[in-house]
Amino acid sequence: MSEMPSLRYTLHDAIEDRHWWFTARRALIIDVVRRHLPPGTGLTLVEVGCGTGGNLSRFKAGYRAVGVELSAPAAEIARRKTGCAVFVGNGLGALGDMVREIDGVLLLDLLEHLSDPVAFLREVRRLMPDRARLVITVPAGQWLFSEHDLAFGHLRRYSAAGLARDLRAAGFAPLLISHFNTLLSIPAIGTRLVRKLILPLRRGAQYTTDFWMPPRPVNAVLERIMAAERFIMRRRSIPFGLSIISIAGKA
Repeated sequence: MSEMPSLRYTLHDAIEDRHWWFTARRALIIDVVRRHLPPGTGLTLVEVGCGTGGNLSRFKAGYRAVGVELSAPAAEIARRKTGCAVFVGNGLGALGDMVREIDGVLLLDLLEHLSDPVAFLREVRRLMPDRARLVITVPAGQWLFSEHDLAFGHLRRYSAAGLARDLRAAGFAPLLISHFNTLLSIPAIGTRLVRKLILPLRRGAQYTTDFWMPPRPVNAVLERIMAAERFIMRRRSIPFGLSIISIAGKA
C-alpha cells in the first residue's frame, strides 16, 4: 500500500468534516454498516487507510473505532482529532493480537491506490475473524479516470462487476454492491470528461482535484441530496453513480 500524496492529507484534514461529499458519503457508509453490524453492541470496527480520522470520529459514537494508517503524520492527526487508537502500518497486521477482536473492516477509497488489490484483500481475509464483515468503497467508472484521480494517487476506477470479481478472487462473498453519488453525477461527469480531454496538455504540471468548498447554503443542499441516496439503497442497489459501496463476508 502506498501513501496518498501528502498535500491530499492536508486537504482532507481541512475539509473532511465540512465538505458535502465527505459528510454525505459518511452518512451513506454509516447507514450500510448499521444495517449489517448494529451499533451499541460493543463491536470493533477497524478502518485501514483511515487518513486523518474523519470517519473514525463518527463511528466511535456507536462502535469501538480503531484506525490503521500508513502515513505517520496522518495517523497522529487522526489520534489527536478522534481520541481513537490509530496504528501506523499497511494492513491489519499492524494490530497484532487485536485482530481477533475485529467485527468489521473498512477499506474506504483504498483499493484504487493498490498495485495488487486482490493480494491485499486475501491478506485481509486471512487475518480477519470469520464473523467479521468487510466494507469497501471505491470510485466508479474507469472511463472517468482523470486528473482528479491522478492527484489522489489512484491507479484505477472500478465497475461493480470488477469489484465483485476481485472480492470473489480473494475469497469473499459480496452481500451488497451498489453505486452511490448518483443524483449529483451529471455535472461531475461533465467536469471529469473535460479534464480528461485536456489532461495531455497538462503533462508535467501538478495535478489538481475537483474539491472546493462551496458556500454554506449550497454545501448543505448538496449534502442532503447525496445523503438521501441511503433511503434508496435500503430497498435496492443503485445501478449507476460515481462511487461503489460493497459489504462482504468470508466465502
